[in-house]
Amino acid sequence: MKRPSLHPDELAMQLDAMLPADRALFDAAVAAVAERQALGWRFRLVMIESVMMAGLVLIAGLLVDRRRCLRRRR
Repeated sequence: MKRPSLHPDELAMQLDAMLPADRALFDAAVAAVAERQALGWRFRLVMIESVMMAGLVLIAGLLVDRRRCLRRRR
């Protein structure tokens, strides 16, 4: 997910010059966005870990089964 690039002048904000009520609304909006993004990243990390663990279990199962097959043939 790539974000659209912003113009450098858009990022320059004077937070000290904002009114306290506006500052509180701004902080609340930023916190809400950060919380949503954090939830998405947690979900991604859990999915990646689950896929990795499933792959390790699958490989270990195949290796154990291969050893059993080799012992039976001898």
